Amino acid sequence: MEDLATAFNHSHEQLVKANKIKVETERLSGQSQLVAIVDTVADGIVTIDDSGRIATFNPAAETLFGYRESEIIGQKVNVLMTQLDASAHDNYLHNYLSGQPAQIIGIGREVLAKRRDGTEFPVDLSISEMHVSGKRMFTGIIRDITQRKKDEQLKSEFVATVSHELRTPLTSIRGALGIVLGKFEGQLPDKGQKMLTMALRNCERLTTLINDILDIEKLESEQLSLNMEELNLDAIIRRSIEDNEGFAKHHGVSLCYLPGPQEA
Repeated sequence: MEDLATAFNHSHEQLVKANKIKVETERLSGQSQLVAIVDTVADGIVTIDDSGRIATFNPAAETLFGYRESEIIGQKVNVLMTQLDASAHDNYLHNYLSGQPAQIIGIGREVLAKRRDGTEFPVDLSISEMHVSGKRMFTGIIRDITQRKKDEQLKSEFVATVSHELRTPLTSIRGALGIVLGKFEGQLPDKGQKMLTMALRNCERLTTLINDILDIEKLESEQLSLNMEELNLDAIIRRSIEDNEGFAKHHGVSLCYLPGPQEA
């Protein structure tokens, strides 16, 4: 019995030891995976302590800012900011640690960052809070949006140019048609009157389309205000058929509108 108990205790100790080794191996493996993710992610990842000093600086951040990790660790994170943001950062951090509502943490925003050579560039910045070994720390995920801002600027310039180049001739054509219809009202053949009226209406439609393009820009910048109003759908459908009837006949297509029952 004594030998059996000794053997059992030895087996138990071996199992406990093997389990500890397994847990430690899995923990180290998980840490290695996490380090590999942080080191290979395309976005810059910077962590700071509650005094605002940089604790970690991944390779993507090195590429973004031009600093080596060994020379930036321990420095104030303000060195990565423009002068305006750097002067306000310490106050933001102090106020947050004092219990005031967060102004940046948990909220993504666009800011200007500063490289080692002093050049500034736009970034998307997202900051989150974490606790490591009982200490409060903050993680910043930084994405360079220089190319995106250039693309947005080019798109805005293109839309503005196209809108201007289209609006100018359309305004002239619409004005000329309006003068003809106004001056010779009642003197034109019915068919000619109808064609000129349709041409004028199509000019107005094109102008509306141009305005819609500009409205899309306002919508993206959250500057668009909508005014809701009721419209006569029956009149819109009939006008649409009239405007497209010539095009449809050219392709051998007949347009027919069957209105629904009138409301009481």
